[in-house]
Amino acid sequence: MLGAVFFVLCAGCAGSIAGVFFAQKHGVSLSTFSSAPPEDDAVPAATSSRGSSAGEGRAASAGELVEEGRALSGQGRFEEAESRFSAAIAQSPDDPELWFLRGKARYEQDDLAGAEEDLLRTVSLDAGYVAAHHKLGQIHRQRRDTEACIDAFTTVLRLDAAADTAWLHRAVCYEQHGDLRKARGGAQEACHRGLEEGCNMVARLDR
Repeated sequence: MLGAVFFVLCAGCAGSIAGVFFAQKHGVSLSTFSSAPPEDDAVPAATSSRGSSAGEGRAASAGELVEEGRALSGQGRFEEAESRFSAAIAQSPDDPELWFLRGKARYEQDDLAGAEEDLLRTVSLDAGYVAAHHKLGQIHRQRRDTEACIDAFTTVLRLDAAADTAWLHRAVCYEQHGDLRKARGGAQEACHRGLEEGCNMVARLDR
């Protein structure tokens, strides 16, 4: 009984002289009196409070990066959007949509060379990607590369005859190329499809 009382009183006094004598007399380990918490109750190590845009401790998926990139593009923040699309491409390099989206972001920053590179990669992965051919045609039109422009919009119309604006773009490229007959024909078709610019072009060519 005395031992038990002393045991209670000496809890936390493992380093005292009384504790040493008591341990020697009763065969008790000094560690019995230690106040350190058991290993299982140890405080867990601190973890980083910084998380990715997808959540704590997890990198964003390609789909999440695309969603962010689209939102940034909608806000006119094309450089930031491009970085998101680049990260998505790193995860899914064989997805033509990702190359197309980055190509559009680059186009909006007047990086025609970078945009063309991405759009060509798009159509190499998916030859039927109409929007990519259309955007390539716009790049060729800006550069006044008339033959490439005509080819691009001819491809668009072969893939999708209902692509109304392609008729107008190709008509402009025909005019730049010096083929006024085909330019007028394309403009007339655009006019019939409800594009006022096509009607205006016909009127101008008929003067």
